[in-house]
Amino acid sequence: MLKKILLIFFIFINLYIFSNTIILKKDVFIDNSVCTLQDISINKLPDYLSHIVISNSNKKLLTLSSDEILKFLFSKSIYNFTLIGNSTIINFNQKNLKITNQSNKKNIYSKNPLES
Repeated sequence: MLKKILLIFFIFINLYIFSNTIILKKDVFIDNSVCTLQDISINKLPDYLSHIVISNSNKKLLTLSSDEILKFLFSKSIYNFTLIGNSTIINFNQKNLKITNQSNKKNIYSKNPLES
């Protein structure tokens, strides 16, 4: 009986030691319509995990639960990780960057108002 308990303990310890930990953020703001796994994770992920596209959406707001993320990663045959967190809210900012850059370049005053 003691050998079985030690074996089970050893298996669980090995699973957690050699796995990657993914800690989910609560809210994420993204400028484009593509969300990667690194965008929703707090910690730094290895290269083979960080560039995986989680969502490609045209919606303004998307909520991903940890179950959906697990199913997605399992479908990609990625099993060596520990997921911490319940859900992540992804806010897609779909503004055109050219328009915001042009509006920042406009000068409202012809001369400095503090010099007057």
